[in-house]
Amino acid sequence: MKTIYLLYILIAFLSWSCTEDKGNYDYSPINDVQITDISNQTSVAGDSLIIPVTFTRSLNSEEKDLDYLWEIDGKKVATTRNLNITTPTDITFGNKICRYLITDKSNGMQYFKTFTVNIVSPFNWGYYLLTEKEDHSTILSYFSVLNNNTKFIHTHSISGTVLGNLPRTITGSFGYISSLKDYFWTINILTTEGETPVIITENATFIPNQTISSNSFVDQSAGNVFAPEFVITDRRSSTYFISQGKFISYTKGLLYRPAKHNKDYYWSYPIWSPSGVAHMFVFDQTTQKYYVIKSQPNVPEEGIIGDPYAYDRVVEIKQFPDLTGHTIIGNSSVYVKPQDEATVVTANTEGINMIKIAYNFNSEAGKFVEKITLPVSGADSDTKAVLITQDWYFSIGNKIYTSPTLLPKLTPFIDIPTEYGKIVNINCSAMKTQLVVTTYDSNSTNELKGSVLFIDIQTKKMTIYKNVIHKCVSILSCNSDPWGWESGDNK
Repeated sequence: MKTIYLLYILIAFLSWSCTEDKGNYDYSPINDVQITDISNQTSVAGDSLIIPVTFTRSLNSEEKDLDYLWEIDGKKVATTRNLNITTPTDITFGNKICRYLITDKSNGMQYFKTFTVNIVSPFNWGYYLLTEKEDHSTILSYFSVLNNNTKFIHTHSISGTVLGNLPRTITGSFGYISSLKDYFWTINILTTEGETPVIITENATFIPNQTISSNSFVDQSAGNVFAPEFVITDRRSSTYFISQGKFISYTKGLLYRPAKHNKDYYWSYPIWSPSGVAHMFVFDQTTQKYYVIKSQPNVPEEGIIGDPYAYDRVVEIKQFPDLTGHTIIGNSSVYVKPQDEATVVTANTEGINMIKIAYNFNSEAGKFVEKITLPVSGADSDTKAVLITQDWYFSIGNKIYTSPTLLPKLTPFIDIPTEYGKIVNINCSAMKTQLVVTTYDSNSTNELKGSVLFIDIQTKKMTIYKNVIHKCVSILSCNSDPWGWESGDNK
């Protein structure tokens, strides 16, 4: 009996234990997510990238407890269920590993799908506008002339290489590029501040072919600093920079030492030699005069050893007028055997001034030839100029004037409506058929306060894009090949 009694107690205890423990095994089923239909993509940088997503849940279709994350090349680009973004322009082009991640906030479970996006360069035939934001950072804006484009795209890097601050100029030359086995524009972008002050690219692939910095000097022990203000390429395709007022040649991918002189000069506004002889007209901000600089030849009897890679010799231009109070707004040069002649165009309170100088490379003599002043009110430091074939175009306030190079005389050309702000830059298209005018309205409430106007030189018809860029510093027109082979828009 005792055994039977104990058995009843044991059965009762076990029954009670099972009843109390039943909550420990009451699990909620997981509402899984199955992602489908995300395929590999190709997208042009700066264009829309739209990817709709299809996914299912194992228990019910509610999505209120889900978070979403899209990544391109490890960088977050969106937190929406479906992707609808402008493809970034500030990363390298090519195939990028991408991920779509869904997080269930109720339990922390994550579900993802990987895919690739091939990011293609949007840069090719078009207009390149170097602009400056209010914090002095650089934005390169681009307007394509292909496929009836109507919008500008913006980037602060060249295929991932970041542009520096304080933009200075964008220049280019058209010619054969051996690596591409075709003819394209080579593009130089200068900024004064940053790790890569100069980026050299072209409009076919738009990747950095070369970058130039303080690390590019031949002699690293000299401690030279590269903060370029001007670049110029001469007729022999040799490139030179002016950095912190010093003249520096660029040869075989390296910066040579700055030119050495027996006086202190601060060089700016270089004018290349059209004859191809190795010399340069260059302005000294200290004396407010132009000089000729060239390499110093050997003079054994004086113990002078020349250096062909440095423009150490300074030749005075006799009787050159003092340009104090003038703003240099343009220049031109022409070869008239046996000398190079240059015209320096300035603006001051008197109007527009054309100052002609010459350098005879046989006698090594520089001289002032003449000064022509075109009286006009309003000419000042904001006045801009561009030479189109044999005619100058000047912006004074919001008025544009023109003058022939021969027998100069100012004639009104067109007025720019003040609703677009003040003119800050002018240039011309590659085939010199239209003016490219940029304006800036500092009082605008828009993020982009700059506008771009294309003006047909023959008909004066204006095509206007308002509030599309930041403040324009420099314009490069790669809209066509200038040799007339009908690449681009042929304008």
